[in-house]
Formats: sequence, C-alpha cells, structure tokens
Amino acid sequence: MQFEEAKAFLQQNTSNGTNLYEHLTNLLLKIIVERPENAIEIFEFLSVTARQEQFPSQSIIKYENKEKLEAKAHQTMFGEVIAKLHKVSIAENETSGTGVRIIVSDILDHYNALEWAGVAFSKSEMFRVCLSIAGISNIEEIKNIRLWGKILGIDASFYVVEGQSVEKTDSVDENEEGADGANKYTYWVMKDDGKYTWTRLPNVTCNQILVARKLFRYVQGDLEGEVHGHPPFPGKEKNFLRAQIARISSSTAICPAGYLKIGDSSNLEIDPDYDIKTSKELMSLESWVHYTRYIDAVTGRTVLLPNADNDEEPRSVDEGLVPILRRLNEDFSGTWRVDCVPAAPLPTIHQKVIVKSLIWPGAVSMACGKDVCNTYIGYACKLNNAPYQIQHPNNIEAGFGVTQGEAPPTGSGNKEVCFTNLEEQKDVLENLIHDADSGI
Repeated sequence: MQFEEAKAFLQQNTSNGTNLYEHLTNLLLKIIVERPENAIEIFEFLSVTARQEQFPSQSIIKYENKEKLEAKAHQTMFGEVIAKLHKVSIAENETSGTGVRIIVSDILDHYNALEWAGVAFSKSEMFRVCLSIAGISNIEEIKNIRLWGKILGIDASFYVVEGQSVEKTDSVDENEEGADGANKYTYWVMKDDGKYTWTRLPNVTCNQILVARKLFRYVQGDLEGEVHGHPPFPGKEKNFLRAQIARISSSTAICPAGYLKIGDSSNLEIDPDYDIKTSKELMSLESWVHYTRYIDAVTGRTVLLPNADNDEEPRSVDEGLVPILRRLNEDFSGTWRVDCVPAAPLPTIHQKVIVKSLIWPGAVSMACGKDVCNTYIGYACKLNNAPYQIQHPNNIEAGFGVTQGEAPPTGSGNKEVCFTNLEEQKDVLENLIHDADSGI
C-alpha cells in the first residue's frame, strides 16, 4: 500500500463527519504542546481528551449556549438602560438648562476629592449614577439633591440619594415627626443591579428608630423583605433602611463651624460670608459642627412631643433639645478621627482635611476651602464593642390580678410582684374520671 493510499484510508469520514487522520493529528499536536512526562502511559487518556475537546457532549454545548444567551440578554438590557439615561440627560438639558451638568459635576468633583480619604467608585459607574439621579427630577420636584452614599448588603447593595421634596407631606399621626424632624429630607435608593431605577423610601417613625437601635443586622437587599430579629421590627426592610439612614445622618452629617447659618425661616443655609478655615484650624474638632438634629435615645424624636390637651403653657419647638449646630468636641471621646492629606510639614492651599466617624465605620467628611462634602459607604451597622445580647422581656405591668408589693427587707429596692384574685383551676382529669364512673 502506497503512502497516498494509506493517507486516503485514514481520511475516510465516518457517519458523523470525523476521520481518524484528523484525530491522530490533533492527538500528536496535543502531546507536543503539553509535553506530558509519561505520554506513553496516558496515551489512551490523551486520546479520549482530544476527542472530547473536538466534539464536546450535548450537555456542555447546552450549558455554553445558555451562558452566551444570558450574557447577550444582559448586554442588551444594559445598552437599553444606558441609552435611556442619555436620553433623560439630553431632555433635562433642553428643559432646565445646565441642571444636569451641575448635579453631575458637583457629585463627580466631590467623590474625586474623597479619593484622598480612601473612598472611590468606578468613574464610568459614578457617571451613570449621576445621570440616573438627574432623572429623578422627572418624577418629583426636589431641591438640594445629593448622593448620600451607598449601603452595602448581603444579596445587593443600595445607592442612596438625599433631597428635599418641594411638596410638603405632613404626617397623618400628630405624634410622629414631620418636616421639622427626622423626616426633613426625603431619600431614594437604587439597587446596584444595573437597571438604574430609584425607589422612594417612606417616612420613618419614632418606634422604628427605637427598635432599629436594638437590632444589629445587615441589609439583605430586598426592600419588601421581612426584618427578622428581636425585638420585632415594625415594618419591611425599606423601613429599616430608612431608620438606619436617619440614625447615621443624625450622628455623622457635619461641616466646618460657620459654614452654615440659621436663616430667617429657621432653615440652615450656606453663609456667603463664611471665613475659610486653614487646614491647621480644621484639624481641631472644635472647628466642626453637626448640622442635623440629635435623635433622642428614649423617644426616638428630634423635637419634643406635641402639647398635651391639659398643658397650660405651650412648649417651645427647641425646648430641651440639643443645639442643632453642636460642636464635635462635645461628643464622646474616641468618636472621631481627623487626618490631613496630603501630608506636608507646612500647610498648603490644596490640603484636604478628612474626618471619619469611629462609631459609624464608613462615614467620611471632607473640607478644602469652600468645598465641603459628606458620604457614607458601609453596612449600616454601628460599632459596638460589647457583645450582642437579646433584649430581655419587659417587666410585668400592674393590672388585674397583679400588684406591686413592698420592697424585701434585704434592701435591694426592687418591689416584689404579688398576684391577687387568682383561683385555682380544677383538674380536667378528675372531671373525666367522674363522668366515666357515672356512666355519662
């Protein structure tokens, strides 16, 4: 048999379109490229592997095709979303002038400066987030909008936007706070799933803030999900998220002293005559103030309860409250950390002063000249050095059949609980035995 005849014999195709010549060629090429040490011993294994690589099984083909289809679907969805964001920005620029440019430029400038504090997002992602923020104005009329930060979760994380709604929505319950308290600002959240859709969070209640203080849990990523834990939380995860945002803002929203002033309508506004502080002055906590109201740990409120019906004198709005522009040096020791970047032996014009909260890890503030910004990027969990303990049941309230007795002679001061008007319950088994003996 001549060489050409032998080669033609090896190149004869089988029913599935393969031939021995191509298989041997691929096998020899595989051995030469991979250079196994014991090629003769694993020759059969290499032959099977080469055949599987050339003709994968149907299950592998199906899995690869499914991955390609899913990837293509995600790419298509992402492209449609991005195109929609750019259409929104173009429409906003045509109707409101440079509104979108101002929002985008301010947020980008602030987060570029915050990179000195170790806080950074992807440039392209931050630009898309800014465009989506500009689209919120198409749904609601808001002012003083800013990117509050990002709350990290287990299954998903949320970008948070803060703003003041022009339409004032008073609380239905008079005992709950309105626009003068924890609900002064309105918040929107966006899940980082690539859809760039914002959801408005409901107003927070005092009870939700009080219960959130007693819980230590991470955000799951489902706004309509249940909040498990003890004590039971009165609401969904969106309510828990809103309560945590109120707590974080109350503790970590700060600015240099003198940067804000109380205006004619008792609202804070930027002081045009603000005297720029040097980096050396800003290194002291006395040069920083809180610009949000303090949330009381007992009532969960920032303002006093409304007047009772039998009160003779009306209460002042600010009666008994912590001052709104309270200085940071009045906080507990070890609450804040102040750094100056870039480090230099002498103060420079472009030095930035970074203030970080040590009780809410992830809260960062920055000041450089007249540029001031705040952000929070974290798990919305307050630092607590003490081990977590489940809340104990409340004391038994005095009522029917329960009274407070006298204190024991041991001098502990705790009154004993006495039970009165109690009757012993009859044994059910005795009644059954009596009925059986009677033949009933």
